Amino acid sequence: MKPINDIPGPVEPSEEYVVKLPIILSLYTILNVAMLVTGFIYEDDCPVEPNIPLFLKLQGIFGLLSRSIGSIKYYISNRDWFFVFLVISSLLYIGEFTVFLLGSFWVYKEAIPSFKASDTKHYCYKGIYLFAFCYITIMYCLMVFAASFLCCVLCVASSFGINKVAQTKPWQIVVI
Repeated sequence: MKPINDIPGPVEPSEEYVVKLPIILSLYTILNVAMLVTGFIYEDDCPVEPNIPLFLKLQGIFGLLSRSIGSIKYYISNRDWFFVFLVISSLLYIGEFTVFLLGSFWVYKEAIPSFKASDTKHYCYKGIYLFAFCYITIMYCLMVFAASFLCCVLCVASSFGINKVAQTKPWQIVVI
């Protein structure tokens, strides 16, 4: 086991990354605040699956916390505090992914509920359901795209004999 002093510290992000980070964080923040507000406003407007508003609230909270803690860790120069923020942000990302999977189950389980308030058993407010459905569907599409892109890059890199990716240390990979 490595001593605690051998734990890598923060890596200086490139200038391009520093410029794009506030824009990406702003978009995530707007999306997470919208999810949080929508979840609280329409808390009781989805009797067919009351966990859909809960999903939006939890996803908004985890999203705001994980992005905040995740971006703070890049401004910390002390190795010990960097490691603490790294662990906390990792736990938040795991929680966010868990809520995402639960939300996927809750939303896709209902297929298409009734959007008429008179149908009290199968009713879900159209805005809250479609917001959750579109968010989850877009996230799955982005995951498939990212995985496909990574596979293509690795295939091209291996066909040209480029071994730089394999030499990258895990803590040098910057994740937003």
